[in-house]
Amino acid sequence: RIGFDMRPEHPDYRDHYERFLMHYSQRLCVETRLFDGIEVLVDALEAAGTAWGIVTNKSQRFTLPLMDKLGYLRRAACIVS
Repeated sequence: RIGFDMRPEHPDYRDHYERFLMHYSQRLCVETRLFDGIEVLVDALEAAGTAWGIVTNKSQRFTLPLMDKLGYLRRAACIVS
């Protein structure tokens, strides 16, 4: 709503929303980076045999490709979207 300066009831909202998600998915991992220390933490958890997972507010349609591009999709014991 804020990004488009219109409410969901607006007749053009759905088109804007879908176009935004298309552009978002095309640039999913362009400037994405992990928080400082996460790589070291995950490596240490795995070295200790500790299962770890990811919880995100992203939709699964974006989470799974993002985790794959970052190299964590197959490493995480679980992913909650």
